[in-house]
Amino acid sequence: MLGLRRWKLGLEAGRILDPASVDHTSAHVADLLLQDPFTHTPLLESGYNLGYGAQARAEPLPWLRAAVTVNAANPASMTSSYLVQGKFSHGLYSRLHDLAAARIADSADKSPTPNLHMIVLTPSLLVSHRLIEAQAALQLLWVNLDTNVPANDPTNDQSADILRGANLRAGLRLHLLRDRLQPFANVSYLVHQMPDYLEHPLWVWPDHDWQVLTVTAGADLNLRGRSGLGAQYSFIHSREGDGSVVRSRQHFVNAGASLWFGDHVAAGLRFAFWHRKKIDLVEKVLVPEEVTEREYSLYLTLRVEI
Repeated sequence: MLGLRRWKLGLEAGRILDPASVDHTSAHVADLLLQDPFTHTPLLESGYNLGYGAQARAEPLPWLRAAVTVNAANPASMTSSYLVQGKFSHGLYSRLHDLAAARIADSADKSPTPNLHMIVLTPSLLVSHRLIEAQAALQLLWVNLDTNVPANDPTNDQSADILRGANLRAGLRLHLLRDRLQPFANVSYLVHQMPDYLEHPLWVWPDHDWQVLTVTAGADLNLRGRSGLGAQYSFIHSREGDGSVVRSRQHFVNAGASLWFGDHVAAGLRFAFWHRKKIDLVEKVLVPEEVTEREYSLYLTLRVEI
């Protein structure tokens, strides 16, 4: 990554993480560094954005930062491609990221599907104060499902429509009781166009936009230094169009405790729960039209920071 900074302005380019895309989470349930499905799924669903691009930012006040981030690359190279979901390639893939990565295992050079391209433009605001952390961002999405043919050409049946979408997200964290109590909440709402996987997988399907509402809330109670208790709950509601054909609801619960021994070693204990109810009338020939799933896990961990 390359970066320039002068006065209160900054510019970065390369593989960058947009801080306005990172949800507030409980430090006491991050024993696996937010890499397990109970914690990283809500992060990705709300728009976590790590990928190749550039970011310009300004800090007019010590506690305020405004930024614009642009990502443009193959969807396999950016985490924000996880946002684009539904059914792709005649229903074979449920997410754009899966479609882009499908070729990696089979190709000799381990490269992703080459004819896909995605652009993400994100204006954002971040506030960082002694008592409050807040963020707000609008992620604008453009997806081309076939770069081999000029897009949006009505005279060519093989021309792909550009899929457009937007994800509005915000987060808040409070620092109370001399930082011992830290409640937090995040919310995001995504809408993007879907391809017509039943008739033409490269054309936009009117009135079938994919919509996702993601909400996370929780709190940390720091009892001694970095040691303490924490919990968070996430809710994800997804649907295609009016939800009469495809829809799902997911619930994630995490509750944990961490005990730090000095500055570099920590023991953790966490209970995690996931529940999903999905209705898919399109795939009812292959699977039941209504599926209920749940999973429980108990983690006992020991971490060493090097």
